[in-house]
Amino acid sequence: MSNLRHRFLFSQGNIRGIWLNLDTAYQELVSQSDYPEIIQTVLGDACVASCLLAATIKSEGSLTMQLQGSGNLNLMVMQTLADGSVRGMANWSGDAQLSEQQLFGEQGKLVITLDPGNGKKRYQGITELVDDSLLATLENYLTRSEQLPTRLWLANRPGKKAAGLLLQQLPDADPEYWQHLTILADTISTEELLDLSAEETLTRLFHQESLELFPAEKMRFNCSCSNQKVVDMVLGMGQAEAESVLHEQSDFEVTCEFCSRTYRYDQVDLESIFKTGKLAKLDDNIH
Repeated sequence: MSNLRHRFLFSQGNIRGIWLNLDTAYQELVSQSDYPEIIQTVLGDACVASCLLAATIKSEGSLTMQLQGSGNLNLMVMQTLADGSVRGMANWSGDAQLSEQQLFGEQGKLVITLDPGNGKKRYQGITELVDDSLLATLENYLTRSEQLPTRLWLANRPGKKAAGLLLQQLPDADPEYWQHLTILADTISTEELLDLSAEETLTRLFHQESLELFPAEKMRFNCSCSNQKVVDMVLGMGQAEAESVLHEQSDFEVTCEFCSRTYRYDQVDLESIFKTGKLAKLDDNIH
């Protein structure tokens, strides 16, 4: 059940659900930087939530979740693509032994951006943090923005494993049946969510209910950075600024914050970039 996402549907009550379990994908994500345990926990919750929410949207693009805090965690970004790949990062400072209130501060906000791709218009929603909790903030945001009651259950072992469950009430759903299902789902334990398969979890929670479980989708950590994207960024800087940076350093270096990959260019590379819009040998500049 490694790195899998399952969708399921209660046809009787017109209510849908999603189950998710991540291990190596989550481990790779948090291994890109020396994050303390509390940051790993927030990244795990955000990673699971991003993957769950992305599965509720009919889109071939991406869903990006950005948390901006006024506390020790000043920025966290998580992105899930339609192909099941996920990446994320966090900027933090100060004491690693923090409470969630210290972590987020008093003026935190959550920004969720849906990019359908193919040149279509992006949708962005912004909400303030609720009760210093990512989970409470997400549920509040989903209920207000989609007008579809949504519940999330998140669990993780920091740096090792992360899992989650989502239930969402679709239009014309039976509200009493929705309440019945959420009461059952509230009995799930952290250990069950992390250690049981989708089949075992749903059987344990909803053994008297009729539901359809759809085939698993494979999830993975994968950064979408590329040499050409960095070249495009360099072009956006302009030749004068890029060469100014080069003169201050031995090489022009750009390091991806998501995967720690470093792209390094010399004077010849910059000349090629601004002359042709690309590098003669892309792979030679990745470290």
